[in-house]
Amino acid sequence: MKYVWLAALFFILSAVGFAQTPAREHTLHPDEPFDKPRAVIDDIAWLQGHWKGNAFGGWGEEIWSGPADGAMMGMYRAVRADTVWLYEFFTIVEEDSSLILRLKHFHPDLKGWENREQTVDFPLVKISEDTIWFQGLTFKKTDSNQMVIYLRLSREGEAWEEVFNMEKVDMSAHE
Repeated sequence: MKYVWLAALFFILSAVGFAQTPAREHTLHPDEPFDKPRAVIDDIAWLQGHWKGNAFGGWGEEIWSGPADGAMMGMYRAVRADTVWLYEFFTIVEEDSSLILRLKHFHPDLKGWENREQTVDFPLVKISEDTIWFQGLTFKKTDSNQMVIYLRLSREGEAWEEVFNMEKVDMSAHE
């Protein structure tokens, strides 16, 4: 009987206490069903700006607009061997009292990877003052001018996190 109670206690604690299962070390995958955390776009306004850093064996840059009308928009490009091989356009919008990041991938000639009706969606799983956990994608502010992005990727059953160490670029130096 003692073991039945312990098993029941473990089941209850795992159902209540661990609403998010780590997909890898820094990314989360929500257990079904899960309650999306309440959030508004102003909660993540620190993303705004121009960021550059390492990416996929080369470098990348990401630019986020400021919040407006419950949304932020952004774009990204990845460069390897002095050649752009990927563009992305994305938005984070308020939806159902939470946030969702949607993106589309593009080849260098701007032909889309996804069909025109399709987006890659990352619902918000958890949020703190300096970290935003979307499903499989985490943004962590390490100071006012640096952040780390963790992206969970998988291929043929093998999963890993791609890590992007990003630094905020002073745009006034380019004017």
